[in-house]
Amino acid sequence: MAARKDVERASGVLQKRWCILSMPCRLYEKDQIRNVMYACIILHNMILEDEGHAIVEYYGEETESNNEDICNEERTQYQNLIESRQINSNLRADLVEHVSTLPRFNSIEDEDD
Repeated sequence: MAARKDVERASGVLQKRWCILSMPCRLYEKDQIRNVMYACIILHNMILEDEGHAIVEYYGEETESNNEDICNEERTQYQNLIESRQINSNLRADLVEHVSTLPRFNSIEDEDD
C-alpha cells in the first residue's frame, strides 16, 4: 500500500510538471511511452539537483557588455548565413547521416524489415 502511494504521488508530480504525461497515450508504442517517461524522470531529477543553483551568475549592477559591436554589413552577412537554404540542407543531411549510424536507430530499422 505504501509503495502504491509513492508511485501515485510520483506520477502526480511528473504529470504536473510535464503535460505530455497527462495526455492519453494509446496511440504510442510501448517503447515510445517508456522513452518519454525516462526523459521526463531524468529531466525532473536534473531540475531537482540544480534547484537553487544558477547556471549563469547574474550581477545586476554590471552594465558592461562583453558583446562586440558589429556593423550592419557584418550583421547582414551573419543573417544570410543563418537563413541559407544550402547550409540548412547540408546540416540536415549531416544530422540524418549521424542519426542513421547510431546503434539504437539501426536496431529499429532491422526490426522494420
